[in-house]
Amino acid sequence: MTEKTQTQTGSKYELMLIIPPDLGEEGSKKELDEVRKLISSNGGEIYHEDLWGTRDLAQRIKNHDQGYYAVFNLTLDPTKVSEIEGVLNISQPVLKYLFLKTAMDYEIKTLAQYQEEAAVAAKEEEEAKRTYEEELEEQLTEEEIAGFQLEKTDMDKMCNRVCEIIAGYENDGVLQSNLWKKL
Repeated sequence: MTEKTQTQTGSKYELMLIIPPDLGEEGSKKELDEVRKLISSNGGEIYHEDLWGTRDLAQRIKNHDQGYYAVFNLTLDPTKVSEIEGVLNISQPVLKYLFLKTAMDYEIKTLAQYQEEAAVAAKEEEEAKRTYEEELEEQLTEEEIAGFQLEKTDMDKMCNRVCEIIAGYENDGVLQSNLWKKL
């Protein structure tokens, strides 16, 4: 990750590229240098870059399951964007790219910041998954829990007995609605 002061006038952009991971460290560095040169030769200035490294792809791209990700934040004259995209489209080593115009007050986040936010969110979600039973157990005493379990057993016995009674009346031809009136 490198950061430079912004002196270039123009619009702000974010360029994410994916290049094959099998280029090796030198090949990846060479290809990224080519992209840097392409941007500067078109009057652009990179003021921040974040190299994500090799990551799994969501789907195969040009027979690759992985790609080396790099994100560049830059300023550039808007008329030069199509020239850069034209070169990236025909560049053999570039598997895929995304060129986005960003707001002038766009806040840059690195991969590490995104991962940290995801970890915090996962922890909060895990804490929120506490079940109703766990919350009740914290609030009730052991005697109250044993009493509820005993009452639940009694309720189960009572429900079973009611079902037996209903089954017996159905055999005798008594309607269930009349049975419920008797209960």
